[in-house]
Amino acid sequence: GAIGGASLGEVVDLKIKGTINSYDIIVLNQKMPILQNLDLSEAQIVACDFPYYDGYCTEDSKLTSYLFYNKQSLRSIKLPVKMQGDMGNGVFSNCKGLKMVVLSEGITSIGAGAFGNCYSLINVVFPKGLLRIEGGAFTSNTRSADKSDNKYRCKIKNIVLPESVKYIGACAFEYSCLESITLPPNLET
Repeated sequence: GAIGGASLGEVVDLKIKGTINSYDIIVLNQKMPILQNLDLSEAQIVACDFPYYDGYCTEDSKLTSYLFYNKQSLRSIKLPVKMQGDMGNGVFSNCKGLKMVVLSEGITSIGAGAFGNCYSLINVVFPKGLLRIEGGAFTSNTRSADKSDNKYRCKIKNIVLPESVKYIGACAFEYSCLESITLPPNLET
């Protein structure tokens, strides 16, 4: 059934089927303060000229910049199957509770700061066709001079990048808890 205005604030788990646009992103980000698990695997993001955040609007089958910015209650997200091209900057920036993301196969680039300050992030499933990880994509700000203080660091410990990755930008994993990374053989930068 439909979710009404008063009950929006009580939604913890949500699966969306069909199309979503900027208006829906506004509802998810601003009217659902305790939303933890979001399943968009059967949804399709469509273009809308109305901005969901600071001039940014949804585009067809794209993870546009700052789409879920500062959605701190979010723990896990399954993205739409039909995604394409570049993942924008700061898509999940400041999603401090986010633990797991499965990136859609059509995504070819992870934008700058896409997972910036995602302190709880422990697992990202990368698409096989990923080509680029932009600078600061998984960077966490450290608020402590003590480098052993992991409170404000991305928690991913091990990463195996797909063989398709050709570029990793500067400081892509700065201030993370990364212990090992398997680089693809054809990495250029």
